[in-house]
Amino acid sequence: MKSITSLLCASLVLAACSGRSMQATPSMPAAPNGAGTLATPIRAASATPMPEIVLESGHVNGLDNQFSPVDGDTASGGNGGSIDGIPCASSMYNTYHVHAFVGLIVNGKEMAVPDAIGLYEPGTETNGVTDTAHCYYAIHTHDASGMIHIESAQSAPLSSAIYTLGNLLDVWGVPIASTRFGPFTGTVRVFYATTPLRDLYSGTYYQYTGSVPKGIKLYSHEAIWIQVGTTYVPASQLPKIRFYTEY
Repeated sequence: MKSITSLLCASLVLAACSGRSMQATPSMPAAPNGAGTLATPIRAASATPMPEIVLESGHVNGLDNQFSPVDGDTASGGNGGSIDGIPCASSMYNTYHVHAFVGLIVNGKEMAVPDAIGLYEPGTETNGVTDTAHCYYAIHTHDASGMIHIESAQSAPLSSAIYTLGNLLDVWGVPIASTRFGPFTGTVRVFYATTPLRDLYSGTYYQYTGSVPKGIKLYSHEAIWIQVGTTYVPASQLPKIRFYTEY
């Protein structure tokens, strides 16, 4: 993957040389994700998108082991008890089973979302994948690829979203605010792309401008980037996410 910082710097230099500033597109489609206000995509002059990310089981996307603990939930997250009304079940359910993606960029550098979020007392990791635990929350990760597994006993259409980014962060035990995400401090910007059902590639990214990013809904193949710091990647340069699951 090319350096996020170099791609950003290159686009800024081109903008300066051409005498143009970064402009937002004048039109704004209806918000596909029903949480908060939808901002128009940020368009950098001569922007070069980051290479797409192909999700693979056991793969690590970004710099790993940047949280404490390095894998699993924090002391404030899921430790066997119910979180946001989500129990820690003895097995994973498939009544409602979809997947989303959450990525993290800090000052232009991608950080990996940990393995074993939502897995209480996880078992041994094998080839980058953790499949066993004492109990399982409906929202969890099996590796550090950024792929979020949503497996619930609740019955709902696969086109709907029964959980939110906030539910994931609460199970993980990581706080988010306008100037902080987990252990990282700086201006927080959240971008998301809501993908048509069964489409394996994430759609167009938008910057979330509502007051509570935790309210962003986790639809099937929803792609979310949390960015912290003064250096950030504009929406038009964020990578498409290639899912390997139908939902």
